[in-house]
Amino acid sequence: MILKFYFSNIIQQEITTLKSGISLYTKCTNQPYGSYCIMFRGGIRTENHLQQGSLLSLKIMQDLYINKFLFESESIANFIIGPEFHNINCLFLDEDCNNAAEYICNVAFQKQKMPFQFSEISNLLNVQQQKLHGSISSILLKVCFPQLKLLNVIPENKAFETFQTTQITKTNCLIGYQGRRKHEEIVYIFEQLTHKYKEFLQRVFNPFYQLEQFKSQTIRIENQITSDFEVILLFQGPTLQDEANLQIDNVICEILGNLDEQGGEIGFKVKSRCYDQLLQFNNFLSNAGCISYGFSDSGLFGLYLKGINTHKQEIYNLAIEEIKKLRIISDNEIMRAKNIVITKFYSNLQRQHDQLLYDLENIILKGKLNKLEEFKDQINRITRKDIENRIEQLICPKQLIIIYVGKGSNLMPDEKLTMMRMQC
Repeated sequence: MILKFYFSNIIQQEITTLKSGISLYTKCTNQPYGSYCIMFRGGIRTENHLQQGSLLSLKIMQDLYINKFLFESESIANFIIGPEFHNINCLFLDEDCNNAAEYICNVAFQKQKMPFQFSEISNLLNVQQQKLHGSISSILLKVCFPQLKLLNVIPENKAFETFQTTQITKTNCLIGYQGRRKHEEIVYIFEQLTHKYKEFLQRVFNPFYQLEQFKSQTIRIENQITSDFEVILLFQGPTLQDEANLQIDNVICEILGNLDEQGGEIGFKVKSRCYDQLLQFNNFLSNAGCISYGFSDSGLFGLYLKGINTHKQEIYNLAIEEIKKLRIISDNEIMRAKNIVITKFYSNLQRQHDQLLYDLENIILKGKLNKLEEFKDQINRITRKDIENRIEQLICPKQLIIIYVGKGSNLMPDEKLTMMRMQC
């Protein structure tokens, strides 16, 4: 069955620098509703040791604005945090265009202060971070951002304010709109609004990014409570700018079986190697999958296995063998993986709102716009030779990070022995 994806007819795309110095991107479509998004280049990795937890605290405080806005209009709003960006966005009926613009500016540009009675926010923050703690996401955060703690992080008011005045500024800001209104009309709306936020416009951007260079290491996280044992093999992946290799990694990821920790897309995993060859034939395994992340200056590619602690040596052996088995790949596996990558990409961008967020993320992180229609051809141009060359880099890595989580982690082989085994 051939899946077809249809996108709104785009009339015009334009980017303008407002008098305030903020960049504004608009995409005119024929949909009856509109979307706003204010995106900042700067996410979790811009939080230093004192400021960590700032974005999550902001998100919790902004829920008050979001709830008020949702109550007063038929709209959807959200605050999204990523490793290298965060944004405030909303989806609204066209007649709420002005109110939505005022709302999103208030949320994005007003400086927030830690309230004296911080117990409610503190509890919410603790609950959200408790959910994160121990997850694959939290483990990878510790690899990429070792300065971060993962529990009970509440910045002091001074550090919280400093984060806002140096990391949330007009210099690293991009406003986006998608809807029926013309570019000139949206420019006028935000020209009228942005000049009101004098404190915001006076902030001075101070880029602060923390990402250690990828280097071989063994990370052992002893966990005496759970009966599970986790093994993660991590290789250096391509940057966001290296789109060709990033797409190759995505194809390999689907051959192994994308972990999709939060996606729950089990249908895509059924014919993958992790599902068909690992989970189906090793009843001591409870989860297995591949991960692939790209950052502006580095990337991660890895294989994750989780199972019963008493089988930790077998879990470790399976992880190594599964990477080595990548030397042999069938044409059907390559074709299937390409189709899944293409299907997921377009399925995730069916809404015009999601397309706006995708455009802004590309502009702010890559400095360019990607045409949605070209993605399919880019994936289909990947050759068997491209995939085999990348796999050889994985099997014979110059650098490797291996992570153990569970009781007995200290007894497991280090990265040097693991690299020797992989190259045998």
